[in-house]
Amino acid sequence: RGSLERALRNAGLAPYVCGSPGERAQRAEEKKARISIGREAGCRVAILGYGRNDASSGATAAQVIADLEALGRSTGMRWVPVTISPHTTSTDGWATVGNQTVVSAAAEAVRIAVNAAIRAGLPGASGFIEYADLVESARDSGRWRAGFTAEGLHPNEAAIASVATTIDVSLIARLL
Repeated sequence: RGSLERALRNAGLAPYVCGSPGERAQRAEEKKARISIGREAGCRVAILGYGRNDASSGATAAQVIADLEALGRSTGMRWVPVTISPHTTSTDGWATVGNQTVVSAAAEAVRIAVNAAIRAGLPGASGFIEYADLVESARDSGRWRAGFTAEGLHPNEAAIASVATTIDVSLIARLL
């Protein structure tokens, strides 16, 4: 599983994962059934790791932010968004930062704006989880840390293992 899930388990928390690959923050109504299963199972905090697919699909920052807020409200729980990681190509298999190129300047601008809004505090959110800073070469660089991805969109095992031990999940424990 991913680094956030590992970090939560390492902290003695039992996450319930209800997202699906390729999902976007849009259409909160469609996620209500899965979210309600989590709530019925005792989940009290929803961690929203959405935005990458929205930005890559052409959504504006305002749309992504509004969709995150709507999804957060629809959970009926405390909710916490996660900052969004970059999306790049590479000429050297992501072995270096310098040989990476952002896939879409427009999607990158949306990602940066959404991350800034998340860090500033989305209305209704109970804080946020900083993920992007842990996988990105520098804040808002748009490039992965060297060796942290094998295809430019998702973290590889090295990144997952590193982030699982460095990501701060104490907020989630405090919200429970």
